[in-house]
Amino acid sequence: MMTFKNWRRCLKTGAALLSGLCLSAQAVVHNDSPAGISLEPEALAQGCYAFMSPETGKKLTLTSEGYRFQDVPFNQATGFFIKPTELDSYMLLDQEGGYLGTRLPMDLQRGEYPGEFVEWGINKRIHNGQSQYQLVSRKFDKSLWFDKGRGWNYLFNLFNLQNGNSEQWFSIAPQTGCMEYPEASLNASVDQNKPATSDINEPVVGIADSHFHITASEFIGGKFHSGSPFHRYGIAHALGNCDGIHGPWGSLDIIGNAVGFGNVDARHDTRGYPDFPSWPMRQSLSHEQSYYKWVERAHLGGVKFMVNHLVENAVLCNIQKTVNPASWINPNDCNEMNSVDHQLNFIRKLEDYIDAQEGGPGKGWFRIVYSPGEARKVIADGKMAVMLGIEVSELFDCREPTGCSNDHINNQLDEYYNKGIRTMFPVHRFDNKFGGSNLGNSSDLMNVGNKLSSGHFFYAEACTDEPSGTKLPSGFPLIGNLPVFKPILTGLGLNPEYDQTLDQHCNALTISDQGRYLMERMAAKGMIIDLDHMSGNMQREALTILEGLNYSGALSSHAGTKYPGPALSPVQQRLIALGGLISPYNGSVGWMSAQIEVIGAEQSKNGQFVGVGFGTDVNGIAPQASGMGVTGNPVTYPFTSYDGRVTFEQPKTGNRTFDYNEEGMAHYGLLPEHLENYRRIGADNALAAIFNSAEAYLRMWERAESSTNTAEYRELKNEGTGLCLDIYKGSNNNGTNVIQWTCHGGDNQKWAYEPATGFLRNKMGKCLDNRGQANNDGEIVIWDCVDSDNLRFDMSGGVLRNRHNNTIVVDAFGANRGDNVGQWRYHGGNNQRWYWGN
Repeated sequence: MMTFKNWRRCLKTGAALLSGLCLSAQAVVHNDSPAGISLEPEALAQGCYAFMSPETGKKLTLTSEGYRFQDVPFNQATGFFIKPTELDSYMLLDQEGGYLGTRLPMDLQRGEYPGEFVEWGINKRIHNGQSQYQLVSRKFDKSLWFDKGRGWNYLFNLFNLQNGNSEQWFSIAPQTGCMEYPEASLNASVDQNKPATSDINEPVVGIADSHFHITASEFIGGKFHSGSPFHRYGIAHALGNCDGIHGPWGSLDIIGNAVGFGNVDARHDTRGYPDFPSWPMRQSLSHEQSYYKWVERAHLGGVKFMVNHLVENAVLCNIQKTVNPASWINPNDCNEMNSVDHQLNFIRKLEDYIDAQEGGPGKGWFRIVYSPGEARKVIADGKMAVMLGIEVSELFDCREPTGCSNDHINNQLDEYYNKGIRTMFPVHRFDNKFGGSNLGNSSDLMNVGNKLSSGHFFYAEACTDEPSGTKLPSGFPLIGNLPVFKPILTGLGLNPEYDQTLDQHCNALTISDQGRYLMERMAAKGMIIDLDHMSGNMQREALTILEGLNYSGALSSHAGTKYPGPALSPVQQRLIALGGLISPYNGSVGWMSAQIEVIGAEQSKNGQFVGVGFGTDVNGIAPQASGMGVTGNPVTYPFTSYDGRVTFEQPKTGNRTFDYNEEGMAHYGLLPEHLENYRRIGADNALAAIFNSAEAYLRMWERAESSTNTAEYRELKNEGTGLCLDIYKGSNNNGTNVIQWTCHGGDNQKWAYEPATGFLRNKMGKCLDNRGQANNDGEIVIWDCVDSDNLRFDMSGGVLRNRHNNTIVVDAFGANRGDNVGQWRYHGGNNQRWYWGN
């Protein structure tokens, strides 16, 4: 707080009533400041720095009256830990746990909590050969100023509207003694003499997790799953107490209690970070298990490739919105495709967030990929490649009672392919227009869900040559056979009858004409078709279609094709013979080892590359693998990763230490322990097959892509303007400018991206060219397609990144036809995203 004495001094010197910050100038200046740094703003992330006035040498210092530029020795200048909240946005945490912050009305103050009032942008300029930095309040879009004469800091000064004798550009130098922002520890150390990078031309040694749900915090209205893989304000917000969703002692976690613990009256301690007394745990299905630092630990343990499925179930979502009061306020949309769109946006924000933590665009270890070539490049760079998929029951809104024309299917498939989707389930938990659902693990309540989604109860028959089915009871659940209700429900068609002499029931439905068309179109695009969740009848027909196309881009991502027992099912044998993959659902290592041995032997028999991954189904309302217990040969610490590069200690997050031996995979960060468990039981062959699984998946994906037609030239539209990337006046001369124009289908608007070369080739024969420039206002023209990085771009998530500097991207400079297309530093705006048209 400003003292009355200082307030009077400010008034006498004409200080701004709105500035709230004032100090008298000192007579002596300490000139002990080290040389300023010259890093890009994003490279300041996770660092400790002091801010200095380049003209006076004064340092930004925490005093009893707030932050002041003072004449103090450098070792007394406040060090700020710079914590990114997203790309180009930062919080500055001081050494005592406060924040450089703002308040209404456009005033400066020391903040006590993270939030929008303590977020800043950091800009850089070169002035007189020196790097200088500007702090801009994200809340007010005003920069921090230092009045050198009066000694004030301010955002807005009523008595100095021209900012006379003031400076807003400061030098920065590394400082010591910062308080780091709270974060989950990796409990892992990396041998820097063993690089994470690898030869892109050599087979990948690493794991493919073919079934993951890192975006599940957003499904079922965003009010079922407590916790999130990230939060802009950190772990305390991402993994906070769950009582806001689950109620006191988890009393409102109805679905989680019923499915995870078999009892709707189950209770749990709702406290989250830092104590975690009751969650996460391997059988708790409604709590976050994939916080991004836990996923990073699994990546260090060997996960090189991950398939993340955007998941939704409209029936469960609407039930949750009805029975849980926490879901009555501002839930996410239950429409499954709207939820997919929301999750697409969410996972790209996650990618950007990790980039921000690691030093800027493209720097993070979590990379969404759109081709096997791009995946290989990401993995060779030491990062984790993430493929995007869809797992919903009402794909493209094609519920059974609704229409679903081939044109609609084709348009939706194009739309979601352009949005980055590369794999899909034609069906999920309920029947739809594409075919019948697998009844394995279904129940009478799921039967009611099928009625609500598809308009009918499951059509059941005896199981023959089928993955495991289920025993469906006759009648409406709970009340269907009560004398008072039975005739009424029967008359309404709500009392299904099933042959109770059968041990199990399987779905009588097979693939529909729309399902055939969907699979043929997916194959034409080189997309991966997941057979899990199809009825046995549909799986067999689907394989017949794929065999006729000689198309191997198919898999069983979490063993939904599995027969009961150790032997492979006929469906699995056909899938492997075709060149597809089987990934068992991740379970205990003894059970998994046996499964992997059988699958690997079948691959070898068919002349296939032997590689067997797994589908963990993390966050997918599925329990995780158990541990070894304290008997036998339990995991002990430290231990090293499969490649010998990483040494792991016992994992701890906040105040909780996790014990894999007793708890199993309570969260995904314990996967390294799970892999060490294979070594402990001597399952070396199984472990080798697991670490070949990323290579096996990429080979399958490459075969799928190679079976499609050669490059297809299409319009490339800007997401912000809807205009097409256009060669000016259709000229084919080297150096011709590239602009935006109304889409008209001409060859000068037809483009094809080549992942192998990085070329964006125009149908007239030229390629997009950045002229060797990698800066704001850089040019974009066309040129002969020669072997030069000037013509190479990395296309990811609709963003075209300059190969010389991937923070510089292709940018639509205006919103009107004829406006120029050039280059600008990536900021994530829609004018920097492009999608394929006709």
